[in-house]
Amino acid sequence: MDLVLRSGNVYGVRGATACAVDQGVIVAVGSDDEVSSLVTARTEVVDLAGRPLLPGFQDAHAHPVFAGLNLLRCDLTEPHDEAGYLRELAAYAAAHGNRPWVMGAGWSYDAFGGGQPHRAALDGVIADRPVYLAVQDAHSAWCNSRALALAGIDRHTPDPEGGRIERDADGEPTGVLHESAMELVSSVAPRPDAAEIRRALLLAQSRLHALGVTAWQDAILGDYGGWPDAFDAYRSADADGLLTARVRGALWWEPSRGLEQLAELRERRAMARASGARTSGRRPSRSCRTGWPRTSPPR
Repeated sequence: MDLVLRSGNVYGVRGATACAVDQGVIVAVGSDDEVSSLVTARTEVVDLAGRPLLPGFQDAHAHPVFAGLNLLRCDLTEPHDEAGYLRELAAYAAAHGNRPWVMGAGWSYDAFGGGQPHRAALDGVIADRPVYLAVQDAHSAWCNSRALALAGIDRHTPDPEGGRIERDADGEPTGVLHESAMELVSSVAPRPDAAEIRRALLLAQSRLHALGVTAWQDAILGDYGGWPDAFDAYRSADADGLLTARVRGALWWEPSRGLEQLAELRERRAMARASGARTSGRRPSRSCRTGWPRTSPPR
């Protein structure tokens, strides 16, 4: 037996205080006396001291790789006002002076008067390097003037299909880009390589496990809004036994393309199946689903 948890309160099983796990499978639930008989010299025994033992939480809509990349870049999730964001940004830029772009995420609209940030605030902190900061929900970005210039965005730039460039009363871009407009800047920014994407996935997985989340649906697997496609990162982590969560993935349906992408989606689903993943033929909204089983228990 690999693991025995005892002296707790097992959720959903009346009177049960202990649980035994072997090779990632729950093999026994019962009283301390009943389960203790399974303990051997190799068993790790955890005293729950009366605390509850719950099943792992499952997140139905998550972007772990996006979140992991945020943690590896300029993380703006802790402050909650413009001044705090700018302090974090200045500190990060000073500590990473060798990076040609300053990238990050985590800001929120309600931290700004009027609900919208402006490029001028970023210019006052960093003017010589482009800045690209995704909002918390990953559907918008806040950029400085340098980033807009590199992307060729000015008052004459039309809104792309499926996106919007925020403009002030004079028609000048404010630095906030929504949905597909984000790609106007992200397409000229440095792209994370495979190693960084995988590192982001594993960092996010460790954070989620620490919160009791053992399974999730990654709501976008594909290139979206400048975010990288995490499909290969999941496959490589799974192949190396590092994917300890149970994952269902939604393959991104490109709204600007048509039915010709069905063959590509079928091929990706087949690749996932080849690695032992469970898949589904459903295509809700703009995605279809594929999934990886958990290869080892989260600890």
